[in-house]
Amino acid sequence: LTREWSIPDKQLSLQSSVPLVQLYEYAVTVVAMNYSTFFDELKSNSQQSQTVSDEGFRLFQECHTIDDRKKRLTAYVSLRLGAGDEIEEAILEDMKSITCVVNCTGRSNAISQVSLDKENLTLKDTEFRFAWKYRHCNRRNHDDMSLVQDDGPLGFAYREVFHMEVEDSAGHTILIFFYGKWAQVMNTIMAMTTESVPNGRPHLSFLNIPAKCIFPHDGANTRQGDCPFCVCIGNSSRLRLCELGNRIRFDDFEDFEVHVAFDLSRYVKITSETIDGAKQGFSEVTISLQQKQPEKVPDSDSMCHDSTNKTSNKNGKESESPLHNDRVTVEKLVEAISSKRKSDEKFTYCSLQELGPIFEAQNRGANREKLNVYGIVIGFGMPYITNRGDWSMSVTLIDDTKSSKEAVALNMFLGRDSKLPALLKAGDVIRAHRVKVQEFNSRIQLLGFKESSYVVIRKSDPYSDCNWFSDDQMEMSEWQVESTAKKEYTFTLTDCFLSRCLWKFGQYFIINNSTILEEHKSTIASFDHGAEGSEVNFDMTALVTMVIPIPATERGPMAPRGYLRIWDGTGPPITDPLGDNVLHNSDMVFGDPSPEAIDSVAQVINIVNEDREEEDKLELPEALCGRVINLTVWEDSHWNFISDGRIGSNLSSTAAVRPGQWIRLRNVSAKITPFGFQGVNMINKSVVTPLPEMAHDVKQLILDHDARLKRNDPVNPNSALLPPSPSVERRQTLTNNREWHGPPPAPSKTGEDVFFIHQCFGKYVRESFFVRAKIVNMKPAVDLNYEGSLLKCCVPIAGENVFQFALTLKDETGSIDVIVPNDVAEKLLETNAGSVMRSEEIRLQCLRHLKEVMLRHDLWEARVKKVLICNEIFFFLDEISS
Repeated sequence: LTREWSIPDKQLSLQSSVPLVQLYEYAVTVVAMNYSTFFDELKSNSQQSQTVSDEGFRLFQECHTIDDRKKRLTAYVSLRLGAGDEIEEAILEDMKSITCVVNCTGRSNAISQVSLDKENLTLKDTEFRFAWKYRHCNRRNHDDMSLVQDDGPLGFAYREVFHMEVEDSAGHTILIFFYGKWAQVMNTIMAMTTESVPNGRPHLSFLNIPAKCIFPHDGANTRQGDCPFCVCIGNSSRLRLCELGNRIRFDDFEDFEVHVAFDLSRYVKITSETIDGAKQGFSEVTISLQQKQPEKVPDSDSMCHDSTNKTSNKNGKESESPLHNDRVTVEKLVEAISSKRKSDEKFTYCSLQELGPIFEAQNRGANREKLNVYGIVIGFGMPYITNRGDWSMSVTLIDDTKSSKEAVALNMFLGRDSKLPALLKAGDVIRAHRVKVQEFNSRIQLLGFKESSYVVIRKSDPYSDCNWFSDDQMEMSEWQVESTAKKEYTFTLTDCFLSRCLWKFGQYFIINNSTILEEHKSTIASFDHGAEGSEVNFDMTALVTMVIPIPATERGPMAPRGYLRIWDGTGPPITDPLGDNVLHNSDMVFGDPSPEAIDSVAQVINIVNEDREEEDKLELPEALCGRVINLTVWEDSHWNFISDGRIGSNLSSTAAVRPGQWIRLRNVSAKITPFGFQGVNMINKSVVTPLPEMAHDVKQLILDHDARLKRNDPVNPNSALLPPSPSVERRQTLTNNREWHGPPPAPSKTGEDVFFIHQCFGKYVRESFFVRAKIVNMKPAVDLNYEGSLLKCCVPIAGENVFQFALTLKDETGSIDVIVPNDVAEKLLETNAGSVMRSEEIRLQCLRHLKEVMLRHDLWEARVKKVLICNEIFFFLDEISS
């Protein structure tokens, strides 16, 4: 500032105690401000920091040893507790303005209000930002005092410490230090909580923190809160007010509590009684914690089976993971939804929890009235025609009042398939008007009739934020609202409010709860241990690597509609062959697991890593471990939904299942043959449900795969490759955007697959592959009428002349430049570079042969090899023949 803007040194030195970050923020605005105004505002803003220095908070000054630090901190605690009779005069002079806790009045309710004059401090709904590792305090003398200062003001009085930084809704941060048993318990809870919360940032509330727990913050940590104070919480310490006095506690205050959001449905309440009852050992500490479940919040148990009566962002923009950038909590959503259900003058809505009492009242003679309900879709079956000729479809619902074990089935019967709701994935919100409640197999269900109507609501971009509690109309650019009433339907502001809140609640639920019961869950690896001849039905979570249709012209009456190639990160590193009906698939050139699959894996890893420290980040894989298998699709209804997102005659704008899509499979079938496990079948009662990429089961699959990578398990040699990169851009592969629609090329002379050249473009290709093409150019360019131009293709390397040139190969889909290694060039030109350099006669013979190569009209079969050099892909000619 002094050099660039000629600000007098004496003015700048007045602000020496201002944190550099504040100074920088104000300096940015100085161009548009008068200098005097700038310094007045800066001086005003830094008043609190100067007060800390000027009014006796020189607590840590002149502390060169741990003994000095301990002496001053002991004096500070004594003064705060009203026992400063034996304090040295020099220290007492520095601390003369410290307020005794008995003289403190009032309460602080925000980080910006923290001071030593308040009786207690309450911080509600703060967001966890960062935590230092649980550790033993440094009590021995150190040359580097920061090692001691990192343990906080009371590090000398306890054996263990664990501390964190939290942020309030105003964006202010403060450090919280936990000591002794508090450190053990909080470390255990936070380790579990950060795994449960979508972004790894749980919310904490600190209620009635006593005044003696507030300490001046000496700023020793490299990462620190912006508050000049910190909070210290601990059980019985080593400090005593007198030699025979009791050990001082820093948690003994009436109604003092710490609340931690354990997951999206529960929180843990920790008090001094909790700490005193906790035993040594992390697992025992966890068991002893008392958990309190807020009313109407679903538990975190696994979601039940779909209870039917029968059976980044992607647009390339920088964005945070879903739910990162708002402060909406489950409790707020539950309260908002409950308050709005009965508020509409025309339509009132029942919660799923109310269906049981309504059904019991009907059995006692009450009117069997038709109901209106909202629900969150966690699964749905494909529609079918009943024996009476009606269309039927079953949907499994939850809401803010129903836990996963009590999911409600909505069974619909409709006259036309155009009346079927256009569901697309788990998390969709559905509104049902004029449905009835019934009981089936002792479970409450909803029954929809021909006069019932349905509206499906989903957010177009789950990564974008919005005003969740707004009463305004929905932005149609952000939301999709699809009604079974094609001409006219009612959708009020109450509907907009409920739809937003329920969609948000559903995302919380799916991200933090498994949608598969453990007793039904299976993996690809588990089939290798099945008994020969056995056939099992099961559920699984998987990633789609390819979608392969069987053309109608090649499909017999008993043939399947198509195949999904699926991967779940388990099993041996092999890729199963294509189905019997698929003679060739040119997409295989990119590898399987496919580029879309490895892209999706990397996308999830990047989101998970956003809030992890460097040493805890998941590894971004260059290739994937595990087996790829075939999922055979037999039913038209299944394939119509997979390929077109079609339910009945309702067609989605995009395919519901595409390469790179995460899915949940329910009630699929596998048979163990004498040759081992041979793939999975979708039978008529099977269900496929697309999942959000941050669903709980997806994240668990990624964590399990990361563990395989860390164990150095072998990757699948057929996997597509992901060049190492700090971020992965979403892309659409060329295979989905082709200009060539002809038949695939015939196999090579050796029986291997031949691929189109356009499939070789992009980052993701196999290590080697065959193409059939013409040679249309040579680089450097050679004059075919002048033999001397061949010398441009010969270069000396290590005392020997070698060929060095590239050829351009072209087929009906595109062209590609391939580098020709010396050994391949010698076979192609039937000579070596040394002879070409020495003999004019050899050059003439070589030129005539090169003319035949370049001007021939027949195609060449060439094996092209891919090499990754400095994160760039280059192609080399491995062999070539006519």
